[in-house]
Amino acid sequence: MILSGRIGRPEIKQVLIMRASVVAIFTNYPTGKLVHFCGHEVLTGSNYNIWFPIFDEKTLFQEIEKIMMNCRVAHNVTHIERIRRGNNENGYFEDYRITYNLAV
Repeated sequence: MILSGRIGRPEIKQVLIMRASVVAIFTNYPTGKLVHFCGHEVLTGSNYNIWFPIFDEKTLFQEIEKIMMNCRVAHNVTHIERIRRGNNENGYFEDYRITYNLAV
């Protein structure tokens, strides 16, 4: 609950913050840098195989946030945590847990 800063009788407002998380796979291959969201009904696509291009790995947080906001899934992204990294013959991949505030 939040109290307003008004003098006199304060208004009491209820604030409901809804957070969620999703796991995403980031791949860095010679053919391009891509991100795939796992198990989300909107972000995975109709056939569960949509990959979004990432243009600058240094701004991965902002790129992921932009995708999630444009898809009207997130109001904003609050935290990204790398949970795994692996290499293969083509490049490397990283799994991230993304925490975000739901879009209302």
